[in-house]
This record gives sequence, C-alpha cells and structure tokens, in this order.
Amino acid sequence: MKRKNISNKKAVIALMLFCAFSITGLSAEVTAPPLGADAVPDLFAPNLAGPGGFSTTQGGAPASALNPAQGGDAQRIVFDVGYMGIAGFGNEKKYGNVIEGGMLIPTRFGVFGGSLRFLGSPFDGFPIKTTFGGNVFAAKEIYPGMSLGAGMNFGFGMGPEWTLSTDLGFRYNVGSLGPLRNFTWAAVLRGMGKSWMPTWFTPVGGVSFDFFHIEGEGDKRDPLALSFAGDIGLPSIVYFPFTSMTAKIGLKAVIAELVTVSVSWPGASGLNARELSAGVPFQGIPSVGLGVDLMLPSGGKRIAGGRLPSDGDLAIDTAMKPLYNDIYAIGIGATWTVGVADNRPPLIEIDYPETAYFSPNNDGKADNLEVPLTITDARYVDSWVWEIQNENGEIIRTYRNKDLRPETQGVHNLIDRITAVKSGVDVPPVLRWDGIGDSGERAPDGKYFFTITASDDSGNTAATSVYEAVLDTVAPEITLREMSEPDKIFSPDGDGGKDTITFYPEGSEEEVWESGIWSQDTRIRSFENESGLPQARTWDGTNDEETVAPDGVYSYRISAVDRAQNSAAASIDNIIISTIQPQVHLFIGDSWFSPNDDGIKDTVLMDFQVPVTEGITGWTLSVTDTQGSLLRTIRGTADIPQRFEYDGKNDSGTVLAEDKYQAELAVHYRNGYVSSSLSPVFNLRVTPPKAAVRVEYSAFSPNNDGRQDEMILRQEGSDELVWTGDIRRVNGVPGERAVRSFRFTGVPPAQVAWDGHGDAGTVAVDGEYTYELYATDQAGNTGKSGQARFTLSTADTPVMISTDLRAFSPNGDRVKDSINLNPQIKERDGIVSYQADILNSAGQSIRTFEGQGAPPDAIAWDGRANDRTTAPDGSYTAKIELRYVQGNQPGATSLPFILDTQAPKAELSTAFTVFSPNDDGRRDTIPLSISAEGNDEWTAEIFDSRNQVVRAWNWTGQPPAIAWDGKDQAGNIAPDGTYRFALQSADEAGNSFEAGIPGISLDARVPRVILTASTAAIAPKENQSAEMARFNIICSVQDGIESWNLELHDSYGAVFRRYASTESARTPPASISWNGLAENGALREGSFTPVLTVNYAKGDVVTAYTSPIIVDVSGPALSFAYQPEYFSPDNDGVDDDLVISLGAQDVSQIASWSLEIREPQPPYLLFYRIEGKGSPAGRIGWDGRSGKGELVQSATDYPVTFQATDVLGNASTLEEKVG
Repeated sequence: MKRKNISNKKAVIALMLFCAFSITGLSAEVTAPPLGADAVPDLFAPNLAGPGGFSTTQGGAPASALNPAQGGDAQRIVFDVGYMGIAGFGNEKKYGNVIEGGMLIPTRFGVFGGSLRFLGSPFDGFPIKTTFGGNVFAAKEIYPGMSLGAGMNFGFGMGPEWTLSTDLGFRYNVGSLGPLRNFTWAAVLRGMGKSWMPTWFTPVGGVSFDFFHIEGEGDKRDPLALSFAGDIGLPSIVYFPFTSMTAKIGLKAVIAELVTVSVSWPGASGLNARELSAGVPFQGIPSVGLGVDLMLPSGGKRIAGGRLPSDGDLAIDTAMKPLYNDIYAIGIGATWTVGVADNRPPLIEIDYPETAYFSPNNDGKADNLEVPLTITDARYVDSWVWEIQNENGEIIRTYRNKDLRPETQGVHNLIDRITAVKSGVDVPPVLRWDGIGDSGERAPDGKYFFTITASDDSGNTAATSVYEAVLDTVAPEITLREMSEPDKIFSPDGDGGKDTITFYPEGSEEEVWESGIWSQDTRIRSFENESGLPQARTWDGTNDEETVAPDGVYSYRISAVDRAQNSAAASIDNIIISTIQPQVHLFIGDSWFSPNDDGIKDTVLMDFQVPVTEGITGWTLSVTDTQGSLLRTIRGTADIPQRFEYDGKNDSGTVLAEDKYQAELAVHYRNGYVSSSLSPVFNLRVTPPKAAVRVEYSAFSPNNDGRQDEMILRQEGSDELVWTGDIRRVNGVPGERAVRSFRFTGVPPAQVAWDGHGDAGTVAVDGEYTYELYATDQAGNTGKSGQARFTLSTADTPVMISTDLRAFSPNGDRVKDSINLNPQIKERDGIVSYQADILNSAGQSIRTFEGQGAPPDAIAWDGRANDRTTAPDGSYTAKIELRYVQGNQPGATSLPFILDTQAPKAELSTAFTVFSPNDDGRRDTIPLSISAEGNDEWTAEIFDSRNQVVRAWNWTGQPPAIAWDGKDQAGNIAPDGTYRFALQSADEAGNSFEAGIPGISLDARVPRVILTASTAAIAPKENQSAEMARFNIICSVQDGIESWNLELHDSYGAVFRRYASTESARTPPASISWNGLAENGALREGSFTPVLTVNYAKGDVVTAYTSPIIVDVSGPALSFAYQPEYFSPDNDGVDDDLVISLGAQDVSQIASWSLEIREPQPPYLLFYRIEGKGSPAGRIGWDGRSGKGELVQSATDYPVTFQATDVLGNASTLEEKVG
C-alpha cells in the first residue's frame, strides 16, 4: 500500500511538470487568436450553446472541455451526440456545420471520457475555418461536492492551424449558502499549450446557484427551480499583447424536472474586451435553449411511478446562439444517460442479537454502548446518522459521519484524496455511546432506543428498526453478616460438633449470585449460582471433588456482575478448618505368608483399626504390587470388620506370584472425608528352603586319639534366615531331643565338624546317628535336606573323660559356678586308685582330685586351684589316670573347656529420647548407639508400656547400627506412647549383661499451625502504638513446644519485625498485635510476609505463612497523557476527539478517582468532570463538550486536575493542561 501511494504521488507530480512545460515551452509559438475563438466552446454541444457554457456547467463529455472537473461526481455513463448548423442571414449567405459526439464513463478511480467534433465555418465574419478536434479528460471528486479535473485538447485544420493543450479544473458545490441552494464555484486553467481556438492559456472563474426552488411533495418531482450562472475569463493571460477579458451570465428554469428553458447573455463570446477594443460589434442578443428530459423505460414489472435500475434518460436539447454579423448557430442534440441513478439504499447490518446493557462509569468495563456496524452500498455511502432516544421518544444524542472539509485537510491529504479510490464516508466498525447526551450531561439510568440511518451518494436512504439498550450504573449490593473469630473455626469430622459453617449474605436482587470457598487464589468449592436475593450458604468442608478439604485457612466469597458489568463482592476471610479427622490404621500380623494350603501362614491377618465407625458409607481394601498395579479389591458397606484375612489371590482368584505387596484401607464417611492407611509391605513366598547333606566318614571315634576324632558333615543350602542341623540317635525314642544341634544364618557353611559331644559337652553314647539340615522360612515354608547316617564308636577306648559343660563361671552367681568331670571306664573292677588333674593351657596341673578305688561318676570342680585360689579365666582340660591291681595305668584327657568369669560388656546411649516418626525428615527415628567387644550373642528389644516386645534385634559380635523407626517387627506403626529399650547378652559360661534406656517417647502426631492476619493492608503513622494488624495463631499440638518466633519478612527476605518465645513462655499466644512499625519504631512502606515457626522437642519444625501485608502511606502514582496535542471538536474527521490516558498505580487498590477540567479564566469554574470507583479506564474519550453541552473555546488551554485515592485513604493529585 505504501509503494502504491508513492507511485500515485509521482503521477501527480509528472502531470504538474507537464502543465508547466505546456505553459513555457509552447508559448514561443503564440499567434493571434481568430475572431470568435472564445465563442467556439459554446458550440461544442447544443446543450452548451443555448444555456451557455460556464465553468460550473455539468453535462456530458463536451462540457469537460469547459471544465475538466465538471463530471467528477458523475454516477452513470453518458453518451452525447449533436449537430448545429451555422447560417448567415446577413451579407454572407453561407452555411457551416458543427458535429460532435462524446462519452463519459464513471469508475471507482475517477471519471474518464472524451469527445470528438468537426467544425466548419466558411464565414469571414466568423473566421475559425474548418477544424477537426476533441478532448480527453479525467475528473475526481476529492471531497463531497468538490472535484478536480485535468484534460487534454487536440485539433488540426485545413491549414497550418493545430491545437495541443491541457486544462486543469476545479469545481466545488458548497450546497446551501444562505437562501441560495446548490451554490457552486469553479476555476479553470484552459488551453495551456498550443491552442488555435479557444484562446490559449485562459483562466476562467465562475459561480452558479439556485435562487428560487420549489420542492415536490413526497416522491414527486420539484415543480420549479430557477438558477443563475456567471463566468469571467482572462484569455492569453500570460501573453499580454493578446490578453483580454470575457464575461457572461445565464439563467435557467427547470420545470417539473422535465423541461429546461435557458438563456445566456451576451451572445457570441460574451462580453469580450479585446473584441470590443477591436471594434467588433457587441452581440446583445442572448442565446436560447430548450430541453426535454425523457425516461427510457426498460422491460420488467414495475409499480406505478416506479423506476428500474435499467431505466435510462434521454435529454433532447435545442439551441440558438447568435454569433457575429448576423451569423447564427442553430442545432439539436441528444444526451443518453445509460440506466438510472442508483435507487437502492445502503444496506445496514448490525450485530446486535439482544438488548445491550452498559454502565458509563469509566471503570473500563462496559463503559460504552457498542454497536458493531457495517454499511454497504452499490456505490458509496454518503452519510449516516445514529440517533438515540429516551423512553419519552426524545432524541438525546446524535452521532453523524465525519464531514471531510478541505480547509482542514492540508496539501498532503489533498494529494492522497486525488490518488485514492473513490469511496463513501468512513463508517466505523463499532458505534460507541458513552452515555453522555447532546446536552453534555450523563443520561439517567433507564431504557434507550436507537436507530441508524444511512444515505448513499444518489440520495437513497435506509433506516434500521428500533433497537433497545439499557443504561445501568447501579452496582449490585452485598454485605455479609459479621462472624467472630471463634465462629470462623469449624471441624468437619463427622462428630456432630461444628461440622459445618454457615454464611449469611444480604444484598440486592440480581440475576446471578456466584459464591464459593477459596484457598488463597484458588477456588476449591463452587456453590450453585442463584438468582434473586442471595441466600444463606452452608459449607460442610468438602471441595468440588466431594472430599474434605485439609486443615487450613479459607475464605468465603460472593459476587455478582449484572448485565451492565456493574459488580459487587464481599468476603469473609480467615475461615479455619481445624480438626483431627479420624485416621484409620491398617496393621498386619506378619510380613510373610505362603498361601499354599499347608495350614501354615496361608493368609495375612490384617487388623482394621477404625476409631470412628459412625457415618461410614463404605470401605475398600486394595492390594497392589511394587509397581503400584492394582491386583485385588475388596469392598464393603457401612459395617466394617475388625480383621480380614487376605488369601494372596487376585480378583480372578489366582494366587499371586512371589513378590512384595502392600494393602491400602480406605474408609469413606458421609461427609465426604476419606481416611486411608497403607499397610507395611508383606512378602508372598511358597517356595520352601532347599538343602543337601552328606558325611565324610561312615564312622568315627571321638576318643581324642588324633584319628577320626570328629565327623565331618558336608552341606549346602539356600539362603535363609535360620538353618538348624540336628544330630540324632537312630534308635532314639520318639520325641527325644537331638544330641547336638547347630544353627546357621543365611547360607549354611559348606562343612561342620562334630566332636562327638552333646550340646552340654558330654560324650555321646556309642551307636548310629543321623544328621539332617532343615529350615523354616519367614513365610512358614519348611525345607529339609534328608538324613545322612554314620556310626559313633568308642569300644576300643578303655578310659575317657568329659565335662558336662563347655564353659563355666565360678563367680558365685549360682549360674554355672562349677563344672563336672565325667570319667567313662570300660572296666571298673581291679582299680586300686585314680587321679584326676585340671590342666591349664600350658599343660600344668592346677588342681588334683585323687582317691582309692574307682572314681565317682562325676567330679565337681569349683574353679579353684589346689591352694583354694580361683583359677584365672582361660582354657582348661581334665586328665585322669587309673591304677589297676595288675599294674597297668590307662589314662585319658578331655576336650578343652572354658573358665570365664567376665560377663559381656556394652555401652549404650542415645542422642535424644523423644522422636516423631511422621516422615517430616526431623527425628523420624531414634538412634541407639551400642559399643561392645567380644563375640557374644546379643539381644536388643523395644518394650511398650505393657512390657510387650514391639521390636527385636539379634546379633553376634559387633553390634549393628540400630535406629528405631517406630514400627513393630511386622512393619506396623507403633502407637504413640512411652517405650523402653533393653539390651542383654549371656555367654556360654553363664555370665550375663543387661542395660536399657527407659522413657523413650514416641509422638507421631503431625502438628499443624495456622496463622491468619486481620487485614491485608495498613497505613500506619510514625510513633503510633495502636494496633494496625492482628495475627491469630492456632497450634493443633500445644504440648512439647520448645520455642517459636513470628517474623515479618520484607520483599528481599530480610526480617523487618520479630516476635519470639521466652523461657517462661514457650507456647505462642493466641494472637499478636502489630502497630505496623519496626522494632525500633521505624516506618517503612512495602510488602511484609508474616512467617510463624514453631519448634517441638520431638524434632518437628512447623512453619506457617499468611498473605503479605501491605504497608502503604503514599498516595497513588498518577500519570496523565492525551492525544492529539491540539484537538478541534467540529466533526470534520480531523482530531475531533481528545483521547485521555489516565494511570493510577498503587500497591493498594484504588478506591476512587476523578478528573476535572476547568474554565481557562478565573475563577476557573468547573467545565467538565468525570469520576469513578476502582482504577480508571486506560483510555477515556472526550468530545470537547462541558457538562452543559458547551464546546471548548478554540486555541485555549484548559487546566486539568486528576485525583485518586486508595482504599487506605492515601490520596494524590496531578495538575495538567489540555489544549
């Protein structure tokens, strides 16, 4: 588009250069014009000869030779043809001819056309000779009634005469000027170039108007119109030797728009100064014309008096024009106007499906009545009017199309109009009414009606039907009944106490009231919209998902927006849900089971602990795998069992694969609350342990002779918690205990050696034995290896000695204080004496037992040496020797045994005794630090207050790291309470150790802290002590608080004000007052976020926030701007309206604002005022009228006062001027 405009402007410049060349370049060939040269233009057509050709004349193509701008507003194609005979009635009895034809074609880009003519004059008194010529032209209506045109003339004669020149024309129909109608003035520059006739470079100016006009009634034709025309020309104005002046006038009467009678005077070339000075007689006889305009009906159905678009007009004109020396031109011509002028009115389309409501209160919402509009026409829309009436039918506001005025457009816009495609007046896409009447006052609330009327350039008019609009500036009204702080707290836990909260609104009757519950900026519950008066609303604590909202701070908000976008809202903040909702628990009896129908751990026993059974609507037990896939669902109604045995099957009845699983119990309550609990992970296993054993030898003899003294048992097995290897007699009685048992953890060792002694240390009797390895896993599956058989034989050993213990502790605690030496003698006859010695690890005898005859079956040693001192701890053996009467002395030595008087030792400690396993990352476990030496077996246990074991650990040697997570052996969460930790160990010698940590407090309660603020914004003053804001604090767990602090953080996170606990007051108060100042009394604006932190002894640290509090003591920051710099409200389409941009920025909300424009002179009375609530609309239009409808004075600056106040009462004012 920009490139096109540039090329159009170049064309205009080129045309101007061409005209200048025509003036200067061809002026060198100036010759004297022939007599009558300036009378020739009237002979170009009969309809010019009779009325006279004037610069304001309009017609077909021939008239464009008089003024190329004459056809700029033409709408139809026009054909012209004419003939005139030139006859001499005086001394020259000769005859000449004038033949002409032309065509005029209107287009969107302009009007184009041309004409050809032959003119022959054999007269000496009218010596224009014989010529053939014509003209072409282009015209354009650049503004309504104003046209410009340019033309080119050409011609040649029988001799050296020729013509090539240009014309520039201007014509402007002003319309009515006082009593004169169709007042038109025109100016033409003719013949710029080489012109034989008419005279070259002739500027002409003229006027025309109707001085008497009778209008027809209704659609009837006008009975009579009388008009006047006059021209003055200056032929050869740039070449003074031939310069002249011409003048003529004309009168015309149009009767019933059908017959035209016209005269022009003087005849010939009019009043011609050069001809008169040359002695040419003055022609006092006027030219006379008579014309008739006939309609040419086309085919088609028509109504009486109606016309069709295809109808045409045929004008027949006759003329008589006196020339010179009794020479007259008499002729007839026809002008055919193709078709009929556009008689179809514009099409007005409005996108207005229903009655619109608007509220002109400058709040940026529905401030204007907006009517989307489209007006189209077969040609051009010439005008439109939007009229708005009140209920009494009075027109209170009228909007019209902008009037393009040449005097306000400037040269730049003039060129654009020349190059623009012809179009009608601008039709805005949307019509807007700001509620201001033509009087300048705002229209009162009520119903209004409007119509839109549009006319095209052919005078056809269309009007819309009547539409209705409603102006409504009254906002809805709403208030909420005040609630005390205790009344804002409720607990929707289904216990029948404060399970709901009710809000009581009072307000106006509206179409829609919308209300809901909000958590900060998120609506969690929407109540059903209601019409009419707002009703009480009861909230049961549930959200839109019908589940109970978590404990916290909420707000109830209610609002209404009417059709005019007036709105009202109210809210109750700091609504608190504070409840300990019933929490169900799902416990399991064991974390392992094997659903294989062997009667052992075939199911998992699940214990349902449901503290509140009233209000239950149903329950669900779900079983999932480690990936979260749902495998089994069990549902129930209000009756929930206390226990449930899960059989390890999925929903299709198939036993699940071996894996880890978890169950979840969900209990649904009538109030929408769902309490759920996850069980500990449990394991399904049906594969039994696997093992195999074999023996190294088929027999052995544990006689300590160094040969096959031990039986090597080879074994292998799966990884299990505990393996047991039993050695039993083959012929033992049923139920007989194993002679020797071994216990292994994990994978059993590849081999184990049996020394032939029983568990207590005594030598087993000779005979056949079996060895079998077996295990029962945690799921109750038992696996066995099968039996390996072997023989124990000491038949070839006459004397043996063993002990009944492998270790003892002679420390006087009555536990294994002595050890028995047990001699085994094959032949007891013939024994003279015996001697039994206790040997230390060096082989030295420290104690001797002797006697006559056979030794007793048991010899007790109390751990003392021969000197009655206690033998040191260590490894010992017993040796016996016998003396027979035959003199032989057999002997034997026992296996080593241990004398141990030192009990196991350990040190036990913990960093704290209060912990909270609630998964908050703080003290979720209690660390139990144990240090021990040696390789003793240890047992650690957690006991509850009933002295029941809750959790146990076992190990040998160095203790593992133990941290109790508050769960029992099956993984169930232990209840809150007091527990003790016990550590104990007993070695093989009977020494024992016990230690413990009492008073372990398990508190898994999840403390919740709620912080609310009484206000969101304050405006404190320096040195004040009064409360500006109050913080309310609710702690769900009041006991066990170590410390607390409330801090107000600024926008950078720095602490602006701090309140904290003291040694005497560890629990936070129910409320804290703040005066809006820092601790040192400083006042600072900004946003401050309250942060409450509560520290519990059990490790929980709870933090609560509330919305920032704005400290604002400054008025709004105001800005004012407007466009254009200077405006002129005269509806000319140029800077008619002033667009005002208002800005009011504040950290608090804007409460109200006003804009006042005052008179420019003292006492500066109020000229115009607008105001509003809330922030002002970003753009406000002003048409320059006062509140009384008066327009602003031109070239005058008006003082402006812009004022705004925020909701805290801080105000600002800005002074400006508009021009």
